[in-house]
Amino acid sequence: IYDPEGFYSPGIFEYTDRPADDAFRACKKAYIEFKAIRDTKKSVHGVPSFVWVNGAPDPEDRTLAGFARALGEGTPVVGGSSADNDISGKWKQWCSLNGGTITSSGCSFTLCFCSALVQGQLFT
Repeated sequence: IYDPEGFYSPGIFEYTDRPADDAFRACKKAYIEFKAIRDTKKSVHGVPSFVWVNGAPDPEDRTLAGFARALGEGTPVVGGSSADNDISGKWKQWCSLNGGTITSSGCSFTLCFCSALVQGQLFT
């Protein structure tokens, strides 16, 4: 992504037995990091334009609930679950944070604060 006026805050976390809380804590941490530099970017403010997410299969709904609790119900979340070729559990989630982090039982995400207008549409 090339958006010098925007800001993109990546995050990654491992799922525990409380995925909604895991998502809430990680998302809140990334949002706090954004707020710390928000005043230096004239074109970004408020909540993210959207959240890009790639999580391990199973706790998707609980992950979304944690993100909604951290950011509010109005922030769009796009992406999906990670997968492998034969549903054998070899899926991975990765993030550029801290020089690169890979997990197979967590969720990577990015809070996307775009300087341009972002619109989405649901279709089937």
